[in-house]
Amino acid sequence: MNLPLPEVCQALIESHARIGEAAGAEELDKAQQLLTTHGLQWSDWSEFFALTISSPSSLPNKQRLRFLGLHAAMGRASTDAQRKHARNALN
Repeated sequence: MNLPLPEVCQALIESHARIGEAAGAEELDKAQQLLTTHGLQWSDWSEFFALTISSPSSLPNKQRLRFLGLHAAMGRASTDAQRKHARNALN
């Protein structure tokens, strides 16, 4: 994966952090649009975070798999409440 410019990475991180808040569906659309604009997909988040924040190898495998599952649940949730629940569990 080629990372976008640092300011775009920061915008992606901030957008991701807002998913699951009051305007969750709207923020989800913004995050998806930002990803698409920079040639990324929802499934690229885990690699994106691994490259920008910390090494995923520092977490036990079971915990990494749980985080990936919760993150995927945020992306496929059909309601704001489901998104918020997945985000809260991820946090």
